[in-house]
Amino acid sequence: MPVFEAKGGCLCGAIRFRVTAKPLAAYYCHCQMCQRGGGGPFATGATVPIENFTFTKGKPVAYESSPGVARLFCGNCGSTLGMQKTENPTLADFCLGQLDDPNAIKPEFHFHTASAVSWCHVADDLPQHTENGPIIDELWGSAEG
Repeated sequence: MPVFEAKGGCLCGAIRFRVTAKPLAAYYCHCQMCQRGGGGPFATGATVPIENFTFTKGKPVAYESSPGVARLFCGNCGSTLGMQKTENPTLADFCLGQLDDPNAIKPEFHFHTASAVSWCHVADDLPQHTENGPIIDELWGSAEG
């Protein structure tokens, strides 16, 4: 039995996933791709090693939003699920809003705040990064989602 476990899936239930490790990073992303991909002012997500993330039902559709980075979503209902590198992925990113218990993981920082919309402010004291920020650079390199 894993020390940490979280489960989630898409709106229609066609895609289900399981996470078996605490995230390496949990965040708010304010980049324009996340705004467009999720239809909101920001995305909330978390990153885990790929071996700690499994799709347990269904297979997501992938869209290469940036060179080498694919956004994953349900081909049936369109729910945004996360992202990963297209070749030799070592990390899996998943959307916190798709967890069965969205309170199981809390964001720890904001990044790409230079792209934040002016009409939405998250009232917290979390670190703010105008671009990727150090942990995202360390985990993902210079590739943006």
